[in-house]
Amino acid sequence: MLLALILALNSPQFGPECTELCNYCLALTQTLAGQGFSSETEKFLSWLLYDLINYFAAEMKAPRWLRTADGGEVY
Repeated sequence: MLLALILALNSPQFGPECTELCNYCLALTQTLAGQGFSSETEKFLSWLLYDLINYFAAEMKAPRWLRTADGGEVY
């Protein structure tokens, strides 16, 4: 178990651009369609694809602007 006394200021993040994320999903889909690996590997790649697609969908639905108290908008 890893233990820290204080939280890190920066934590690792996965934040590709939407185009990159879409390309990752397409590449995994094409790889899975090829059926060139074991069923165990296929299972893990399918889960990865599922998680990537859900992340992609959440990113696309996320608000891009925040309305401020004075009525302005911030990106």
